[in-house]
Amino acid sequence: MKSLLLASITVLLFITLSAADKTYRFELYSIDGKLTSSEEILQQKKTKILVVDFFSLYCEPCKKALPQWEKQYQKLKKRGLSFVVIVLPVEDNRMKEFEKIKKFFDAKKYSFPVLFDKYSLTGKRYKVVSKSGSAEIPQIFLIDKDGKLIETGSEHKKMSKKVNKLLAH
Repeated sequence: MKSLLLASITVLLFITLSAADKTYRFELYSIDGKLTSSEEILQQKKTKILVVDFFSLYCEPCKKALPQWEKQYQKLKKRGLSFVVIVLPVEDNRMKEFEKIKKFFDAKKYSFPVLFDKYSLTGKRYKVVSKSGSAEIPQIFLIDKDGKLIETGSEHKKMSKKVNKLLAH
């Protein structure tokens, strides 16, 4: 009986840890058609922190933050900052939305990867998108080298300061 109980607890613990381990992972296509994964980014020798910023074309604070993120990314990428924008679709016609997103980002020429969460699956995994499909953005996630959450927030300036502090040494 004890061994059955121990085996059940071990299996439950494994399932819980496995589920938690995948919470902050993603595998999405960039707007340029390149498959990009969090694992790939985190395995890069240079990466110490991965910033994941969820974005919508209809989010003004999100758009205003992009030039600042670009400056910070350029300044800190040699110290270990990796950065991605994950765009959540708003319109039902995802291809039409994708074209608008691509046009917006092509005009801006940002150097960080821009990923399209076509069906909002990553947004749901990060709990940025509810089951009903509504998104709560801006949302920024700071993830460490091991894929564990450092911090999450909705204020770009506050999260930017936290990144500076983490990579100050």
